[in-house]
Amino acid sequence: MDVIARLGEEFSFERDTSAQTMLRMPWREASSVSVTDALRDLVHTARYFQREKPWELLRSDQPFGIRDPLTRRVITVAIRIALHQARRMESRRVEALADGIFAISMTLLILEVHVPALPATATAGQLVTGLLQTWPKFAAYAGSFLILGVLWIGHHNQFHYIRRANRPFLWMNIFFLMCVGFMPFCTALLGSFIWNRVATAIYGASLLVTGLTLYGQWRYAAGHGLLGEEATPEIVEATGHRILMGTVGYVVALLVSFLSPPIGLALYLLIPFLYLRRSRIDQHLAARRAQRSGG
Repeated sequence: MDVIARLGEEFSFERDTSAQTMLRMPWREASSVSVTDALRDLVHTARYFQREKPWELLRSDQPFGIRDPLTRRVITVAIRIALHQARRMESRRVEALADGIFAISMTLLILEVHVPALPATATAGQLVTGLLQTWPKFAAYAGSFLILGVLWIGHHNQFHYIRRANRPFLWMNIFFLMCVGFMPFCTALLGSFIWNRVATAIYGASLLVTGLTLYGQWRYAAGHGLLGEEATPEIVEATGHRILMGTVGYVVALLVSFLSPPIGLALYLLIPFLYLRRSRIDQHLAARRAQRSGG
């Protein structure tokens, strides 16, 4: 077991408690400057932790051989903050990468929507006609933007509960983001060949694989101890069902698109609106935010 996990078991404090909350605990008489300095020093000497068993030092009367009570408190708070930040850093880096990929992918969608190639002397009627002719690209852009928005919200909500990350989880997340990055190509293909069965099938298959990957990484996180204690079995199941709701819809739309591309396209555009309804996850997160603001 690594030192970070062992320290967490020894302390048994709330994993989602922020460093600021910990600094408001009764030991607040230690100045924040001292805490910050001690934290920086302790983070840079992490190898010392591995060698000297910090969970035993913290339970001793004189950790690190320091007798002054105030200094011992400062060091204890610093270790707790370092522990909390080390736990959160693993998942925050995944979130940061995901936010960047989503932002780039959603921006790239509009690049396939071009101004009509008309001379500057074109009449109003010609301009309107040219704009109407680009409606497939506008439709593909709007639908894909909404779908990526839904996927981002789902990914974002998952990381309210994910507290750690291991190597398999990181690779699953990389594959999920690869699927997200593939969406601009699928959108451009659909906008150029909107009634083509192959184009609509590729678009639907991409959405299906993306949704299944998001579901798979959630189930993996739940089954391998990567979630926080607030992720109850009910929350785990509700989140999984909510992801599968859209995934099943994409399966249906994909099958329908082989028979009728217009109907399949309509289904692709309607599925994001299923997620406008508040779920148990939204209610749980709202309750947590209200509890924190009230506390």
